[in-house]
Amino acid sequence: MSLAQGAKRGHDWGSKGGSSSDVRPYPNPDMHLLELTVISAQDLYPRFKEMKTYAVATVYEYPNEELITQTDTTGGTDPTWNDKFVMRVDGSFLRSDTSTIDVTIFAVRKWAFGNRSDHPLGQTRILVKTFLNPKARQMVALQIRRPKTLRPQGILNVSICLLGNSATLAPSMHDHSGRRSVALSGITSRPNSMRFEMTQKIDEDIEQAISEQRRQMEFSGPLDHKCQEQEQTERKALLSKIERYKSDLSPEHDKMIIKNSTEKIIKKNIENWQRKSYSGATRFWLCGCRAFDDSDDSA
Repeated sequence: MSLAQGAKRGHDWGSKGGSSSDVRPYPNPDMHLLELTVISAQDLYPRFKEMKTYAVATVYEYPNEELITQTDTTGGTDPTWNDKFVMRVDGSFLRSDTSTIDVTIFAVRKWAFGNRSDHPLGQTRILVKTFLNPKARQMVALQIRRPKTLRPQGILNVSICLLGNSATLAPSMHDHSGRRSVALSGITSRPNSMRFEMTQKIDEDIEQAISEQRRQMEFSGPLDHKCQEQEQTERKALLSKIERYKSDLSPEHDKMIIKNSTEKIIKKNIENWQRKSYSGATRFWLCGCRAFDDSDDSA
């Protein structure tokens, strides 16, 4: 059915007591709901002594719409937000190689007289097509970079999930005059049993992803059996080297080094003294021989 036919049908409804304002464009079947959960961050740049941080997510195609998390007041350089954002995107956005979501982390800074000027701590970019898995929730650990120098500083933990077609899941989001995205803050709250089950599953996935990331950072490689054995062997060899270095740096070893060096210095001084004495005696003997020869010539 075309838009003109829909408008005509809306006019018929208006004749039965409705109004022309009820006419809305029909939902695009290619529109989808993309869920982004900003979980936490680690090792942020310590801009202030006591930091209060929040994150801002922006879809590159819609820069005017910003999704802001709640402010973490206790985490400092390791904040936790657990805020969920749902965005309405089309199929071309999901299939594009350049579709990104930018996440910037800010530190709250208040001046006198209530003025506020927040300081950006770092930013990262999510390439949607790379991390999107239509069958499951994808946990991602992203490198955070400083805004000006682009130096790596910190890690941002997020999860991405494609919920499905927005026409069946959230028909109200098809109002093209409104926002394309909504924020659902506080996913850890549990108002009912269904919410409790969903949140519990999300929390378990988050904990599993964070623990998996920590294990990968500890081993710095794939976690198979052979790599674990190799890591243990290298660790034992490293510990033996450390013990050997400790024994070399022990006080007894230092005393032995001092004793040997002292003996070498004394021996060298004796050799130099003997060499000088021998050269002096030889010089005296040569002078005596020359004097004796001169006396014989004069006689």
